[in-house]
Amino acid sequence: MEFVRQYSHLGHILSDDFDDASDIKRGRVKLISQINSVLCYFRKVDCFVRMRLLTTYCYSLYGCVLWDFVHPDLNRVCTAWRVGVRRAWNLPYRTHSNLL
Repeated sequence: MEFVRQYSHLGHILSDDFDDASDIKRGRVKLISQINSVLCYFRKVDCFVRMRLLTTYCYSLYGCVLWDFVHPDLNRVCTAWRVGVRRAWNLPYRTHSNLL
């Protein structure tokens, strides 16, 4: 039997030390990829439509209920979402996150 430090199972990355960092990073990368795809293909539509498309196609975060919600890497997922919302609304990058 082979010993591995991480294993991918049903789209999630399970690690031997029960740390969710790898799975959170995978979710963040997937979220950024989906946001970029939606904003690329629908760049000429109205901001309201783009926001609706983002929430419909990108905000599922399948499997996030398995994550430790006090993990420090989880903030990076939230930051990626806020950056995507700013891009969808064509807001400057200095827009405060409380307004989003």
